[in-house]
Amino acid sequence: MILNPNCSEQVFRLTGSLNEIKKEVLNMLKDIKDDNHSDDIVYQTKVDAEIQNKIQQVKAIKNLREFEDIVFPFTTNYKTFFKQDGNDLDVGTCNNIGFNSVTFSNSNKDYYTIAKGDYWTIKLQEEKWIYIENKNTHEKKIFKKPVLDNYDGKEIQIMKTKNGYLAIKTDEYLEEITDKDLLKKIKEEIFIEEI
Repeated sequence: MILNPNCSEQVFRLTGSLNEIKKEVLNMLKDIKDDNHSDDIVYQTKVDAEIQNKIQQVKAIKNLREFEDIVFPFTTNYKTFFKQDGNDLDVGTCNNIGFNSVTFSNSNKDYYTIAKGDYWTIKLQEEKWIYIENKNTHEKKIFKKPVLDNYDGKEIQIMKTKNGYLAIKTDEYLEEITDKDLLKKIKEEIFIEEI
């Protein structure tokens, strides 16, 4: 169901047993792969690897709640998120992809009730670390530097999952810095920068 015809967001619901829902999500990945065919071999190899990784994640799911820890960052204008609703699974995605292999029903949910992830401001970054602040809660975190090739240098979208903090755009789990000496050095740099 497209809630706003001027946008390319799309929301729908998957129903049935866990195995039936997993099959439909795997069908989504098949349709995404078919839609993303490119003659650029480097690009196609990267997309195929990302999709294969997601296929393995979906196959390993043991309950509906685990879908909420999965994001498809490669679905055109809107990333794909999942949210459990009782025995069903709501999907917030992009309507630029024709999900012709997927059997779904309409949902009255809004994309942003399904989409997750807070925006964090990049306060300071060096070669090996990044210092960020949550734009809503003002919580601050220091992580080992993620791959930031696709970022504009000002903010990063992060989702908290059972496995830690996931940088949505790069589909990469961020590793917090725990080395006390390095943290002390970083905090000194941050202090100087914030003065």
